[in-house]
Amino acid sequence: IADYEKERAEHVAQLCNEKYGNKVTPVQCDVSDFDNLVNMIKGYDLCINVVNYYWNVHVMKACLKAHIHYMDLGGLYVESVKQLKLDQDFKDAGLIAITGIGGCAGVTNICSAWAVDRLDVVDEIHFYCGCNDWSTSTKRSCNSHRRSRT
Repeated sequence: IADYEKERAEHVAQLCNEKYGNKVTPVQCDVSDFDNLVNMIKGYDLCINVVNYYWNVHVMKACLKAHIHYMDLGGLYVESVKQLKLDQDFKDAGLIAITGIGGCAGVTNICSAWAVDRLDVVDEIHFYCGCNDWSTSTKRSCNSHRRSRT
């Protein structure tokens, strides 16, 4: 698992490793450094990109260079159109790129289904999703809230 701040990656890796065994290695990653990103992901099978959507094309190109499959949470339509232009490149490389699996909805739906399968009764599920925008142009944080009803 990678994060711009290695301490965050270490924290998440520790939580995962406590639950599932020592399977997760934390690393620091600055996605803006293309060559470093390529070297970091080389040798893996899949990159699941959850950074802000404006990095999607950049990370996709790194995956092509590293020759690994790609997934992301999606983004604005304009960015998605740019991503679709890489479709043939992924096909030619024998790679799969799945864009727009979603955070809310998408990942939240998968988590909801997992929880519902394990509980007797569910009336509501609340998700709080957040991210930090570390770009130089803005220092704001973004948050979203999604409510699922069953």
